Amino acid sequence: MIRIYPAYGRECNSLEDFEKDFRAGKDFKFYNGMYFSSRDRKLMQSQGMTVLCLRGKYCVDLRTFKFFNYQPNPMDLIPL
Repeated sequence: MIRIYPAYGRECNSLEDFEKDFRAGKDFKFYNGMYFSSRDRKLMQSQGMTVLCLRGKYCVDLRTFKFFNYQPNPMDLIPL
């Protein structure tokens, strides 16, 4: 899972907003500040990216282009 954020101060407050903006090709950015859009999907896949999650809440699977709410694995919350 790679965290992403809306670009240019735009907000996406629901899964529906995220899907609409992503499908429309609006810009998002990675944590490091690099910008991208859904038009870069094939390039991201070729770099091994499979799932992008908006602020860790709403996700898109780049292989299937399906959008979903992120459900954390409870095992990930157990400290080692």
